[in-house]
Amino acid sequence: MPPASELQTLLARLQSSQKEHPYIEINPPASLEAIESIDLACQKEFGLALPQDYKELLASANGFCFGYGRFYHITDPLSPNRLLRQEVLTDENIFRNNLYIRNFDLKTDSFFCSLSPPHHLLLGESGYRSYLYDALTKRYYIRCSERYFGVFYPEGEKIPPEGKNIFYSDLYSLLKAELEYFFRYLEPAPRLLEAREIQVIQKARMAEQLSIEGSFLPPASFKAIEQANRRFLKEFGFPIPEFYKKFLAFSNGFRTDYSIFFHIPDEDSPTEWLRTEEHEEPFRFLNSDFLIPHNRYYRSKVEEEEYDEKQEERLQYFIFGQDRDLLEITYCYDPRRQCFFKLHFYYPEFCEEYSDFSSFLKTEVFLFGD
Repeated sequence: MPPASELQTLLARLQSSQKEHPYIEINPPASLEAIESIDLACQKEFGLALPQDYKELLASANGFCFGYGRFYHITDPLSPNRLLRQEVLTDENIFRNNLYIRNFDLKTDSFFCSLSPPHHLLLGESGYRSYLYDALTKRYYIRCSERYFGVFYPEGEKIPPEGKNIFYSDLYSLLKAELEYFFRYLEPAPRLLEAREIQVIQKARMAEQLSIEGSFLPPASFKAIEQANRRFLKEFGFPIPEFYKKFLAFSNGFRTDYSIFFHIPDEDSPTEWLRTEEHEEPFRFLNSDFLIPHNRYYRSKVEEEEYDEKQEERLQYFIFGQDRDLLEITYCYDPRRQCFFKLHFYYPEFCEEYSDFSSFLKTEVFLFGD
């Protein structure tokens, strides 16, 4: 097993890129008390102890994500992060997640059956690829279920292939392999977003408003942005505004329980579901979260309405996002007046306008003022 310093160095390198790569989310270190407590709980409940290098990882970062994968956190009553002191985020909590798997009706899901032996510990996931530890062989491995929904690597091959396990002798080797795509392709990608917009995003992150993994996503490639721009211009008669091209090059969309900014398809994305805007079940729900299909849908709804003098104006709006609770509320930009606003589909006259993207983000999306 490599020394803890190698794990820490790898994590520090990832953290150094956090400012300009918002899909990287690294939690504060777990306290020694919390680590020992979860170790004892795992021994009592699952019959296995946490491996030493995983405990060292927790002592450096109590859970983290890198856009196309994440490692779970543990509950820590001493954490400075309020959300880590609670046990409510069960899908990101290692103990609760493993407890759920063991209590699952194993006959209903072959993937969970493969995790059922008590010597397996689920540590994190990347879509339907899972990061696990096998206490019998004392090895880490990546398991890909038959419902593949994860990351593609630079060579264009799925790693691992469906149903195949790829083993690593220690946690550092697994992490190094998983992060290779980020360091090779995503880290050096140029950033175009305005500094004040990045500052707004970082303020929201520090306020724990973007703690849900997957809020930000790996950036769209310039090729994908230009392809989407040509399609948008051809179908709607005007190009994707520059502010959103810059945002896509920063993060290909944005997702929380409250808000969404729409994605574009990018065949080179490390996140597989971003490679197409046409998904079959069970992922059909994602289709409406893509930029062009949603703008097409919005315009069809406007055209169905009884004609009024504002209809032509509304057909020229650029729709780039949506409220997740009230679907009739969309995030809009008017290219002619160059202003941003939330638009209620049935009450379009009630909206506050903003002259710049950062003000809109700050007030309407992240919900804080100066």
